[in-house]
Amino acid sequence: MRPRLFATDFDGTLLSWRGEVVATSASRMKAARARGIAVVPVTARGPRSSLAIARDVGLGPLCICSNGVLGIDVASGEVLWRHGLEPGVVGAVVGAIAHEVPEARFAVETAEEFLVEPGFFDEGARRFVRAKLVPRRALLVRGALKVVVRAPLLRGDELRAIVAPDLGGLSLIPGSRDWLDVCAHGVSKGSGIGLGAEVLGVDLDEVGAVGDHLNDVAMFRVVGRAYAVADGHPQALDAAHEVVAACEDGGAGDALARFLVGVGQGSSQGLPSRQR
Repeated sequence: MRPRLFATDFDGTLLSWRGEVVATSASRMKAARARGIAVVPVTARGPRSSLAIARDVGLGPLCICSNGVLGIDVASGEVLWRHGLEPGVVGAVVGAIAHEVPEARFAVETAEEFLVEPGFFDEGARRFVRAKLVPRRALLVRGALKVVVRAPLLRGDELRAIVAPDLGGLSLIPGSRDWLDVCAHGVSKGSGIGLGAEVLGVDLDEVGAVGDHLNDVAMFRVVGRAYAVADGHPQALDAAHEVVAACEDGGAGDALARFLVGVGQGSSQGLPSRQR
């Protein structure tokens, strides 16, 4: 089996929690691209920052953004697929969640900007995300890719459990720490990497992926070989085939190297569920 496609998460995997690219991992990914291997970001980030990072590091040829909502050609910026929210859904989502969790705060991502209402960010997170501050009513826009929700003292998975009964038919994807993405039905990193593999003409059994958090689990479930960085979420570690070094110790690059060696030796299937 020839290695064809490797998918990498960004934050907490290729990027440190300070938002900095881990140089040792990036250099391995650049080398793989030079050999003709597709190294594709699959990230919760929106298209603007995702493309900027992909181009800076030299990843591609695709970039999968917003937890699978968008697929973009890195070189041209052409949108290959888009599965955003239907008109009117944003208002329904905000209303339903605000009724159950009055302290919740909301943001909406479009292809052009990230709109946040007052109180959405704490001071720590605000430094890392370029956003436009607007009143809540201004979030009810057409062309939304996803709604993002935060609530004081609730993790993303806890918030999902509270609001899930009111949001049937939508994908509720916990992000880092206390973020919850609300996306169109069926959207996930798993659906995104599936579409990316289809575009590139690659069987999912030939795909490797590395990540660190709950939103990476859907991707881990569909690829041939899944790797979690050692400082990732416990559920991501459990879902991966192998656990590699921590993010800032070059774990993403380590995963790519293991994938290339393993695929070069034969099938990546049938290995133990976890290796340390």
